[in-house]
Amino acid sequence: MTTRRTLILKWADQRSEGLIEAVRPIQAKRKHNLKKIHIVCRALVDRRKMIFPTAAEVAESGTAATFGFESFPSRQTIYNDYGEILTVWRKAFRDIENIEAAPSTSDDELLNWDASDLDAGSLENIKHLKRLVRELRQQNFGLKELITDHVPVYGDHLGPNHGSFIEDLAHWIETVHLDGFEVQEFGLTVTSRSLPGTIIMDHMIWDGLKQMVDTHHFVQKSKQLRGDDGDPELV
Repeated sequence: MTTRRTLILKWADQRSEGLIEAVRPIQAKRKHNLKKIHIVCRALVDRRKMIFPTAAEVAESGTAATFGFESFPSRQTIYNDYGEILTVWRKAFRDIENIEAAPSTSDDELLNWDASDLDAGSLENIKHLKRLVRELRQQNFGLKELITDHVPVYGDHLGPNHGSFIEDLAHWIETVHLDGFEVQEFGLTVTSRSLPGTIIMDHMIWDGLKQMVDTHHFVQKSKQLRGDDGDPELV
């Protein structure tokens, strides 16, 4: 049976192959680089302990003897010129991460499992465990309600999933001038050194910034609903 993980990897392969095939014949070097990046990205994602395919990680892995490439695009080149294929494999990574984090059996299915085929002693133990689980669930629901009603929500700390975004944002800030953009008196501007069609900011960074703004708005709205004007006083 085909697993969801296999389907995600197949989708990423097909998207990558589509990007490779779309390259014009005169861009042989670009096509060759895309093929190598595809191989490395797949290797990073299709392993027991996945590695998130950032431009830096792909560039470093691509130079390893494992792949045997004579040359491999640099981090900056991957970031500037091959962001689309990187986006494909980042999505594959997150999709696989999400399905593997989901439990295979729901709590309700476990609680309603038919244990009638077991011996009397095991059956009694199962009944006792089910009763304990139900009691713990009720306590958990009560605690969740207590937290929702009395504990304000704060967005001061970024979650673990923001790590790669912050890394990419920092790299963008450090290297944006290399593409001919310049911070002047009124903000970031395009200069005569900027080539036509140069990507100002890739989708991953844009989406990350948008998510941070959405999170901030959600936190502020939550505080307003709870009547929180600021940090609670410590007593």
